[in-house]
Amino acid sequence: MSKWRQDYSLPVTLGSYDADRKVFAASIAGEKVFINVPREKAIALQGHKTLVHVEGKLIYHDAENIRLTNAVLIDEVTKERFILNGIGAPPKTIETAASLIPTVATVSINAIPDFKIAPRPNDIAIVIGIENYQGIPKSDHSGSDAELVKEYMRALGFAQRNIVLILNERATKSRIETAIEGWLPNRVKNDSRIVFYYSGHGAPEPKTGEAYIVPFDGDPNYLATSGYPLKRLYEKLGALKVHETIIILDSCFSGSGGRSVLAKGARPLVMVKDTVFLSRNMVVLTATQGSQISSSSPEKMHGIFTYYFLKALQDGKRTIVDIYQYIKPLIEDEARSLNVEQSPNLNPPHDKLAGRFILRK
Repeated sequence: MSKWRQDYSLPVTLGSYDADRKVFAASIAGEKVFINVPREKAIALQGHKTLVHVEGKLIYHDAENIRLTNAVLIDEVTKERFILNGIGAPPKTIETAASLIPTVATVSINAIPDFKIAPRPNDIAIVIGIENYQGIPKSDHSGSDAELVKEYMRALGFAQRNIVLILNERATKSRIETAIEGWLPNRVKNDSRIVFYYSGHGAPEPKTGEAYIVPFDGDPNYLATSGYPLKRLYEKLGALKVHETIIILDSCFSGSGGRSVLAKGARPLVMVKDTVFLSRNMVVLTATQGSQISSSSPEKMHGIFTYYFLKALQDGKRTIVDIYQYIKPLIEDEARSLNVEQSPNLNPPHDKLAGRFILRK
C-alpha cells in the first residue's frame, strides 16, 4: 500500500521526433521517455516545445519506490494531451528514482493556470524577451520567460490581438520603438490596462548614469544611439490616456553582471540615476535594487524574478502589491542560495498603492 499520493506537474525537455515510430524522445528528471504524437501534430508541437509540461499522479511507497502514473504531456498552446511511455514500462507509467522528489515539490509554473477570468478586450500587453544577443553575452532564459509571460497574459483575459510578443533577433531597437510608440498608442482606450514586460540586458550610460534597455542590436558602447532609455519608456507610457500601466522589468542596470552589460573599459557599479517621475496611473516592478544583479536559476531554468512573479499569480495573488509582498522574501532567499544579493523593487512604494493595479480581477 502506498504511503501517499499527490498530483504532480513537471517540466519536460523534448528531443527529436521519430516519424516512423510516431514518437518524440524526451527527458524528465533525467529519465528517458517517449511521447506518442501523431505525425500531423508533430510539427505544431515542435514549434512551441518549450511550452509543454507533464502531469499525472505521484505514488510514493518508500525512498526506493516512487512511481509516476497516468503521465501525459500537455501542450500549453493547444491544450492537447499526449501519452508518455517509459522504456520497457507499461503505457502511461514511468519509473523514476528517489531524486525526483525535490523536483516534484516545486510545482511547475509552465502549467498555465485557468484563472476563469472574463475577457479583457481593452487591456493590452507588450512582452519582450531577449536571450540571444548580437555581439554581447546571452541573457539566460529571457526568451522562454517572455513566451511564458505572454501565455499568462492570455490566461488573465488579454486578447491575442492585444498582445505583442517580441523575441531575440526580432527585438531590435526600431521594432521596440514601433511597438511602444506606434502600435500601442493606436490601440489604447480610456479604460485600458497596459502591461509592459521586459526580460533581457539593461545597461547604464557611464557618463550620465542613464539606464537603458539593450535591444538585440544594441551596443553598450553606444547606448545613446543603440539603446532604449528607461526614461523614454516611462514618458511614452505615462503619456497614454489609459486607466493603469504596469511595467515589469526582469533586468538590471548597474553594469555589474547578471542581466546587465557595460561599455568596454568602464567600471562596474556605475551609479544609475534613481530619480524617476512616474505618472499617477503607473507602477514599476523591477527585479533588483541599486547595484544588484538580476539572476537566473539553473535548476528552475527561469529568471528567479520572473519565476516568482508567475508563481505569485499561480498562487492567487491579484494586485501588484500582493505580488510584490509575496515575491520579495522568496527572491531574496533564492538569490542568497546562488551567492548573490537580489531584492525586487516597487515604485511607488507599496503603502501608496492599496487597492490599485489589479492583474487578476
